[in-house]
This record gives sequence, structure tokens and C-alpha cells, in this order.
Amino acid sequence: MLLVGLTGGIATGKSLVSQILKELGAYIIDADKIARQVVEP
Repeated sequence: MLLVGLTGGIATGKSLVSQILKELGAYIIDADKIARQVVEP
């Protein structure tokens, strides 16, 4: 299994790249989405 970490600043294309990888069959773990869920009331 290949594990890839995708990082970068604002508006650098991370969402685009993760969407392309997802379409190619990659399993995506979105840390931003998880962090928002953790701090929900």
C-alpha cells in the first residue's frame, strides 16, 4: 500500500488533487473535515 500525505497552503489545488486521486480509486482521509466534526457543538 502506498501512503501519500497531501499538504499545501490555501488555494494550491489540494482539493482538486484529492478529487482526482479519489476518482482513480484512492481512499481519502480529509483531516480538515475530521477536525470540523470534532469541534462541532
